[in-house]
Amino acid sequence: MIQSKPILGCFLSFVAISSFALSPSLAGSPPKDRDVSRLDSAQGGLGAPPDGVYDCHKLSGSSLIGFGNLTIKGKTYRGMGDEGKFSPYTVDGSNVITWSAGLDGMPDGWKILWSKYIGHKQIVIHYISASGTEDSIDATQN
Repeated sequence: MIQSKPILGCFLSFVAISSFALSPSLAGSPPKDRDVSRLDSAQGGLGAPPDGVYDCHKLSGSSLIGFGNLTIKGKTYRGMGDEGKFSPYTVDGSNVITWSAGLDGMPDGWKILWSKYIGHKQIVIHYISASGTEDSIDATQN
């Protein structure tokens, strides 16, 4: 369930990626012709995100919208709801994550374009909405 919380004076650490013009791709991986390495100064080698529960949210106007939790356990994940089975995921040399079973809890019509572990216990999930708008969900480890 999506939750909206007003925020006043909060500082959110998120990656500015609005300059990316991405087209949809399969399995949540970035299109081959797009460079997502600019999201972090590290050029790969971060490995998999640490095990734990990641709070998934995005800023929309003056509201913080919650999407639930993403749980990482070994080389498996469950998310963004608290229910469901764990499925495998992979991380390539550029820290791009492919979710083998997608992400539960995404609103209807939203499609993952790519996801990337950017270090500091943060994952960026870039999506396109049903209306065609591209944006990101930040997943930050609790």
